[in-house]
This record gives sequence, C-alpha cells and structure tokens, in this order.
Amino acid sequence: MSQPQRLILLPLIGTAILGLLVGVYLVVWKWFSQPEPVDPVAKHSVDTSADEALKYWTAEKMRKARPAPMPHIGAPDRGKKPPRRPPQEPEPRKP
Repeated sequence: MSQPQRLILLPLIGTAILGLLVGVYLVVWKWFSQPEPVDPVAKHSVDTSADEALKYWTAEKMRKARPAPMPHIGAPDRGKKPPRRPPQEPEPRKP
C-alpha cells in the first residue's frame, strides 16, 4: 500500500516547493521594484548673516526683483484629455 501514498506525496511536495519558489520570487520582486526618489530634497547652508541680507536687499532691488520660474507640476498635458465617463442612468424606483 505504500505505492499509492507515494504517488500522492510526490505531487504534493512538488506543489509545495513550487508555491514556495513563487512566494520568494514575488517577495524579491516587490522588494526590488520600489521606486527610488526622483529628486530628493536639497539642503543648502547659508554662510551670510541676516544683517548682510538685509543690507543687500534695498528698496530699489526689491522693486526690480522678478520671481523665479516655477515648474508646472499639476498642469495636464495639452495633447492629452482626461477619459470621459459615460453618463450614469438613474436606477428606476421600485413601487
């Protein structure tokens, strides 16, 4: 009677090993697929004192100052349009 048990036991062990390998593969894939930060926060140290900055920014320089160009992160692409949803029909009322 050991022959039928052996025929059942081998596929069971093979399935368990295959499941374990798939599980390990998925864990490793998830671990390595984490995106790296694109632009980490940049920190700069300033060597000038606040008094020197106040002396530099006179009223005339403040009037002539222009804002720095900022990136448009939230602006959608002009060539792309958001997908349109079909209108939802109201459900008929039950009497």
